[in-house]
Amino acid sequence: MKKIHLLLLVVSTFAFTNCSIDSTDENNLESNVIVDYQNSIKEQVPNASFDTSEKGLYHGIIASGTNQKRGKIWVNIDNNSLYEAYVEMVDGDKIAYHLNKEVTNLTSKLYTFQSETSSFTIHLEDIKHPVFYDIVIDNEPFFAHVLKGTNTRMPISLTGTFTDNAALAGTWNLISSGIPAPEGFGYETISSAVVTFNGSMLTDTMGENFNYPCVSNPSFTPQMGNAPGNTNAVIAHNQMSNFNGVTTWDLSTGNGLYFDSSCNALASGSFSWTSASGITKTGVIFID
Repeated sequence: MKKIHLLLLVVSTFAFTNCSIDSTDENNLESNVIVDYQNSIKEQVPNASFDTSEKGLYHGIIASGTNQKRGKIWVNIDNNSLYEAYVEMVDGDKIAYHLNKEVTNLTSKLYTFQSETSSFTIHLEDIKHPVFYDIVIDNEPFFAHVLKGTNTRMPISLTGTFTDNAALAGTWNLISSGIPAPEGFGYETISSAVVTFNGSMLTDTMGENFNYPCVSNPSFTPQMGNAPGNTNAVIAHNQMSNFNGVTTWDLSTGNGLYFDSSCNALASGSFSWTSASGITKTGVIFID
């Protein structure tokens, strides 16, 4: 059964009780709040000894719920004795964060990160489902969805947009935990499809296998990644999600080109969305 998660775009009223770091932990964190620019968070390998702990590396997407602003986010929770976060927006903005140890609460596994123009809190009580609070960039609220790196594998992500050329528009994003797809094409299995629009973020964590005539019609796993000669690739045909309505979508791309399941060229990916009231809208998907 599909697992569909919905978050509404509201400013969190999460109560931080005893938010300051205990004195026994403060000394341990004092030397860790400095960002180590010589060891980029993007290039680190998840420490396998932290696979079942909140410590380690997290990666995913960050996106507005009211427009198509989007990017990628990395969070380092003591993977290499540092606490840091980093965001790269599609428009080129790059934001480096340091841990705000005055309000971070290790006991509750709440970590607050701060930059000159942005801040957010990540709650790691359930490391399989990290929760973000109060993500603000330049006074604008955002959503984020990340996966934890395990078994020395770093998650990967792709950002994108969708529109029906009318009122329906938002961001369309894909994340993989880094597990190789079984078909052996060199890509990773898609773990989450994440859309943001109309003040909400919705995720689908269960993809459907599909027949793939492009390569002799085998059953194929939805997958994404980079292989020699084919970057920002996605193979995900005949997918179905419940994004505030029954949503079927079809997306196959690589190097900025799009294809149907028989490898014929297309102008874009596509979706069909039917609301609870029975109104159907169709549109296009583009991956960055």
